[in-house]
Amino acid sequence: MPLLYHGRYDYQDKEFTLEEFIHFNELPDYKVTRFEFIDGFVYAMASPSPNHSRVIQFIMSKLYPYFIGKT
Repeated sequence: MPLLYHGRYDYQDKEFTLEEFIHFNELPDYKVTRFEFIDGFVYAMASPSPNHSRVIQFIMSKLYPYFIGKT
């Protein structure tokens, strides 16, 4: 399990297994933050900005017609 540090989990200096990361990501203290799991380490991610969401929506609206019916 992750290390306990001052009543919270310290994820910055510990290498995790996938099972530990899944458990860590389900803890109530960490539900508001998104995390990435890369090469055994956990990284907090920033939430996407509204502008980022608009750009992604625009790109997907242009690409979607090309993928209809493709498998």
